[in-house]
Amino acid sequence: MIVALDLLSGLAEGLNGHMESLVMSSNIMQLLYQCMQDPMPEVRQSSFALLGDLTKACFQHVNPCIGEFLPILGQNLKPEYISVCNNATWAIGEVAVKLNADMKPYVAMVLSQLITIINQPG
Repeated sequence: MIVALDLLSGLAEGLNGHMESLVMSSNIMQLLYQCMQDPMPEVRQSSFALLGDLTKACFQHVNPCIGEFLPILGQNLKPEYISVCNNATWAIGEVAVKLNADMKPYVAMVLSQLITIINQPG
């Protein structure tokens, strides 16, 4: 599953704007939602990378899912899984860039975790 997620990330990054038709004709957003909640940290890590890449490539398909995706990203801002945390943080940043002021309702759900991460020693 991890390899498939990473391949999709590579396609999203490589095809950029041409990824839209592939996303539109698939159930990738529903599958991504499931992968983002997988018990394996490596699956979540790759799913957050894919979310960031899809946000950059075809945000119009990610946008309807933001209300479901951002709470999951916020729950994964835990430094004990540093790669998961890094990818969740990056995906949040990509979403924030696209949402601009519409990010406001979601800031409170991630801000305290991000401040905690910043204040950790080392």
